Amino acid sequence: MRCGRCAGLKVPELMQDGGMKVLGYRCIHCGDVIDQKILLHRFHPLASRPGRSRTPIYQDVHWKRASKVAAV
Repeated sequence: MRCGRCAGLKVPELMQDGGMKVLGYRCIHCGDVIDQKILLHRFHPLASRPGRSRTPIYQDVHWKRASKVAAV
């Protein structure tokens, strides 16, 4: 099997995830790891859920104000 990142050789590897053993493929050149769960998430990404808040993105202005208040 060929690696999608570097076109190197991928070999099967038994990995342990928590208490489960998972069969995946690891590239011997770049170390890229692929298993069934990774492929599932790549081809079917989770859709955003309406009504669920997102983490706010802070601009530099907010951080400058906070650092001035903290310094006083």
